[in-house]
Amino acid sequence: MEKDKWVFIKENWTDILAFIPIYYFRIFRFTRLIRLLRLLKILALFRKYLKGLFKFLLETHMDQAIGILLFAMFCGTLLFYSTEWGVNPSLKSLADSLWHAITTTMAGEVIIAPITFYGKLITILLMFVGITFFWVFNSITSIMVC
Repeated sequence: MEKDKWVFIKENWTDILAFIPIYYFRIFRFTRLIRLLRLLKILALFRKYLKGLFKFLLETHMDQAIGILLFAMFCGTLLFYSTEWGVNPSLKSLADSLWHAITTTMAGEVIIAPITFYGKLITILLMFVGITFFWVFNSITSIMVC
């Protein structure tokens, strides 16, 4: 039994070091690298499942849908910021515009109400992209379940 403990310690020493709450000791700041190694070890364990996920994304073309969604959110952020900046008192930074694009696309909820015509048009387009994305996602998953 004692040999099993030492074998376990020898094979999992990075996990053991990663679990030690070392943030109290400034001298051990280098051990953050060990936490990164532990994360890489976990990703290696899930490599088989990640391959299946990427295969699913490619077969169903969900990778293209996700790319379109991210592109729309990026463009919507920049366009909304350029049209509403200085006009809308609720819009204080580019981060606010990004938050508007994310919530509008993903949840359909308008956090910062647009004031200008083009801001309203951009918001409508973001909602349309979000609704279309979730429609495609639900269609693909329902086909796979049946």
